[in-house]
Amino acid sequence: MRYIFIVLFAVAVVWVSSKAATPPPDLGSRTPVLVELFTSEGCSSCPPADALLRELDQEQPVSGSTAIVLSEHVDYWNRIGWKDPFSSSFFSDRQNAYAARFGLSSVYTRRW
Repeated sequence: MRYIFIVLFAVAVVWVSSKAATPPPDLGSRTPVLVELFTSEGCSSCPPADALLRELDQEQPVSGSTAIVLSEHVDYWNRIGWKDPFSSSFFSDRQNAYAARFGLSSVYTRRW
């Protein structure tokens, strides 16, 4: 799993480097907004949130902004039986860091 993450990271770095040589697209006055969804294929309430994230990415419904969406698969759902092949402790740690930063007592994926 660690090897796959390293390979994906390397591919992303090469892709970003290739794009750095070209001028950025003219976004006008559009503000980029990062949207992170912590999800898991082992979570029964996650598919509606995943669908909402896809819709947000495709429709870009907020005028004056560009949503940059990330679907980050956490690994803590793996303990209940179905292992998410896309999960990573990195994303679980990231979600826990957000919870600590905002003074939350727990992390969860909201049921939509």
